[in-house]
Amino acid sequence: MSILRIDCRQLKASLVPAPTHSLQQLHSLIPALAADLFTNFMSDVQVCVRARPPPYPFVVCVCEQARTQPASWLPSAMRSTA
Repeated sequence: MSILRIDCRQLKASLVPAPTHSLQQLHSLIPALAADLFTNFMSDVQVCVRARPPPYPFVVCVCEQARTQPASWLPSAMRSTA
């Protein structure tokens, strides 16, 4: 009876990708996936914005005041607690 031992390290190294190579692929793939998800999300937002009814004149007035006035004019319940 004889035992045959074969060194397969080179074969294994060529068949199994290195972790650094896989990490590089992930780093290149993630921005593309994020850009695609963001584009789809923004498309959905634009559809929803177009579908909503126009704001009431009072809401437009309050929003304009909120942009130009300090928060002190708001009732305390509506002020940010941050």
